[in-house]
Amino acid sequence: MATIVVARPSLWARLVQVARRPMSFWQRLAVAVVYAGLAAWLVHPWIAMQLVIYGNDALTVGDPAYARHLYDRALWLDSRNRFAAEGWMMATTELRRPGSDKLAMHFATRYLARDPEAIEVRRLLAVAEWHSGARVQAAIDYNLVARMRGTDIDWEFALSSAVQAGIPQLQRAARVGLAHVAPDDPLLRRRP
Repeated sequence: MATIVVARPSLWARLVQVARRPMSFWQRLAVAVVYAGLAAWLVHPWIAMQLVIYGNDALTVGDPAYARHLYDRALWLDSRNRFAAEGWMMATTELRRPGSDKLAMHFATRYLARDPEAIEVRRLLAVAEWHSGARVQAAIDYNLVARMRGTDIDWEFALSSAVQAGIPQLQRAARVGLAHVAPDDPLLRRRP
């Protein structure tokens, strides 16, 4: 007895058959929305980076309000974008509006809870704390930045902020860190 085998069309053949059928306006619209959503999901990090670049340009020419708007849009697209967070902090602290330092401190605290290794965000948090009058906390954050990054300028900021805030423990730590980074610095021997 002979068996008859019926070949089933492949998935590709079925898709081609479906694509050849005429679609109504609403079906075409649904397909377009799905494809647009998929494209946005795939390229949103690149769009966010382009917005960061535009924000950096706006910050360079001296328009921190527009730069912050662009950084807001970049953070809306990609909330984990460290460059957008750094730019947002910089633009907010440069705005010098009442409450902008508190807003920057709140944003940085939330961002650092997610990404504690964001050194530049922590440095900008210290700047905002310094401008708002929280000098002790700013000195602590400058010291943390210096320990994380370890450059001589970071240790200089840590030492300067510790001296101005009047914290002897942080002053000693900053002097030791600075001596370790730049051991033959002649200015280091003349410091009190």
